[in-house]
Amino acid sequence: MTNKAQAAARARLIAALEREYGMSFLDILHAYASDGESRTSTAAILGLSYGVMETWHARSVAKGHPIPWPKLGQSNAFKEARLAINATEAQKAARRSNMRIALYASLEKRKKVTECA
Repeated sequence: MTNKAQAAARARLIAALEREYGMSFLDILHAYASDGESRTSTAAILGLSYGVMETWHARSVAKGHPIPWPKLGQSNAFKEARLAINATEAQKAARRSNMRIALYASLEKRKKVTECA
């Protein structure tokens, strides 16, 4: 696909997004950024490349209305990943706790067996 064809396809996609959302593309980007979505996740959601996000961000800055993208580590994707990591750590702690409980139960059984003998 030539650069002109890619640009035309991108323009059609952006026009379709504007019709779907009922607002300008810049307003769509502002809405996603306000909801805590990063440039990368917004690009993925909308079916665009990260480069398109960079271009539109530069345009918004030039117009005096920069898109308020979340700071590094503050996006929804980062927070969800952190929750998943914390959940995994909690699962590991629960397994360790269950192992201790099983060990104590096993020791108690041995203790009773030796007391009876």
